[in-house]
Amino acid sequence: MRSTPQEISAFEAAQDCLAYWFDIHHSMIADECNAPSPDIELLASLRTERSKLARLSATLTISDSTGVARVLGEYGAMISVWREQHHSFAA
Repeated sequence: MRSTPQEISAFEAAQDCLAYWFDIHHSMIADECNAPSPDIELLASLRTERSKLARLSATLTISDSTGVARVLGEYGAMISVWREQHHSFAA
């Protein structure tokens, strides 16, 4: 079965969301590791989430329209909130 341009675009956007969120977690892990007293529980939580993101990215398929939509909705929203909190720009 051939994918439509919309399905391809949605899948690529979902993969981008997962990669971006993975990178954010990677950076947070690095920051916490470099803290004077790293929070071991926070590090474990961040690493668990990063692993979950990697597995999800590896198993998500273009034909899984429900999974793609879920990733876009869930992780897209989290990325938007994260950006608002960390990258506010003056108007």
